[in-house]
Amino acid sequence: MKLTRYIVSIFALLLATSALACSCKENSEEDLFRQAEYIAHIRVTGTMLRPIKDLYKESYYDEVKEDTPEYISISFDEIEVFKGPNNRPENLREFPFGPGNCMLGLQAGIEYVVYQTKASTNFVTFCSGSFGFFNREGTEVLPKLKKLRKWAKSVP
Repeated sequence: MKLTRYIVSIFALLLATSALACSCKENSEEDLFRQAEYIAHIRVTGTMLRPIKDLYKESYYDEVKEDTPEYISISFDEIEVFKGPNNRPENLREFPFGPGNCMLGLQAGIEYVVYQTKASTNFVTFCSGSFGFFNREGTEVLPKLKKLRKWAKSVP
């Protein structure tokens, strides 16, 4: 009886965890690169929690979850631009990091590669191809940066 209850509890926990997981449309790295209008290696210089009502004046507010009372405004320095230097957003945005919302949890002082499309409205998400790292010479990061540099050379 205890074993059955234990197995049922584990199964319920796994189902609950997968329901909270971020789900993204399957895209290759190359597809994400092609779709993006701006891709840059950045360093976050500051984050500021802002009320969602600040976005009301912007035309895409209908797409913002009304149950989310706040968003985070992110200032940053560019380290390297791979695509769209003329499309640099003034600030980036994300919702407070939480289960299932696909945000990266951007933090001041940390480096990231951010992908932006017109539809992203300056919000940074894991699904866009964006990622963070602590060591740009790391065994996983260095090859990604080299690949982005290679693809950047083919952009007209």
